[in-house]
Amino acid sequence: MNKKILIIDDNPDDQIILKRMFNAWNYFNISTADNGEEGLEKVKQEQPDLIMLDVLMPRMNGFEVLNALKNTPEYAEIPVVIFTTKTDAIQLFNSANANADFYLPKPLKPKHLIPFVKLVLN
Repeated sequence: MNKKILIIDDNPDDQIILKRMFNAWNYFNISTADNGEEGLEKVKQEQPDLIMLDVLMPRMNGFEVLNALKNTPEYAEIPVVIFTTKTDAIQLFNSANANADFYLPKPLKPKHLIPFVKLVLN
């Protein structure tokens, strides 16, 4: 399968956890970005098959990144999973309003995440 997944999250612990989850399955190539600006640059360079996007980040938050992606035709079709500790109604509304493809609350569990990602990428 060898699908490319880009994790955009300013929390290094969350990056490590997600990378470990995905690396348990040998068919994912994982890259990370520490903020939204770096994430957008990596999208241009790497053309990922899926983007895992945190919301609360400095300089450029996840919704700003999502809007930039969805308003750029060559990136608009890349599935984006918003994942955040914020699970209130406003965050859900903002995710839907910003055209997020999926929304997952943190913390993520491998038994839920991996089958979900495999389904999205098929």
